[in-house]
Amino acid sequence: MKADPIVQAVLLELQSKDSILAQLQHRKKTLPEHAQIVDLEAKFKEIDGHRIEAETKVSDLTREQKKADAEVEMVKARRARDEERLNSGAISNPKDLESLQRELVALERRISTLEDAELEVMEALEAAQTELDAALGDLHAVKTDLDQVVAARDAALVVIEEQTAGAQDERESSAAGIPADLMALYDKIRGQYGGLGAAALRARRCEGCRLGSTEPICVSWPERPPTRSCAAPSARASWCAPPNQACDRTGHPRSRRRLAWQPGAGVVRGPDP
Repeated sequence: MKADPIVQAVLLELQSKDSILAQLQHRKKTLPEHAQIVDLEAKFKEIDGHRIEAETKVSDLTREQKKADAEVEMVKARRARDEERLNSGAISNPKDLESLQRELVALERRISTLEDAELEVMEALEAAQTELDAALGDLHAVKTDLDQVVAARDAALVVIEEQTAGAQDERESSAAGIPADLMALYDKIRGQYGGLGAAALRARRCEGCRLGSTEPICVSWPERPPTRSCAAPSARASWCAPPNQACDRTGHPRSRRRLAWQPGAGVVRGPDP
């Protein structure tokens, strides 16, 4: 396979754009706002549960207070009627008069009991209303924080999407200058080894595997045509090439040997049989 030095440089540029795209995707998935939103939504849900409980309690106590009020008013109305009969002089029978007086005493006790019960309900209702108000205040605070974090996340995503679109356009421009067969090989290897499909060899150091090279591990100098490239176990995901040149990398199922470009002519050769 022939690989012109210019094409090799373009291939390295393509790898740079693919690395940028991968970094942008990683940033998109790992924005700190994502975790903050999850925490705030969980907190909102928890507080909203307390709010529902408080609202239910307030509703029940409100009905109970209305019932207590109605009972007190009913007994007071009966007491008023009995007092009116007593004061009218219409009852002349001593026994009936005594019975009416006893009933008035009982009604007074009943009213006192009902008013005490009503007071307890009112106090409970006040406490429940305070709890509800606190829950509503907490919900408002969390909702405000959540809206701010969501807005920050959305703004960050817009920036990432813009950067991604720009990098994608540049990638397509670079990819257009690479032969189809070399591009297919690059995409295949990049998919196999975590997104890294090409790396340069600078000062006898592979920028893909970060290892120094000595013959015959990395042979890519003019005096020795390359027959092998990075064979170190940690170099499984790298292609090696001299400065300003690119090289391809591929996993050999048996020996882990790589393909490398011959300097000068830019010939890609596989390992010798």
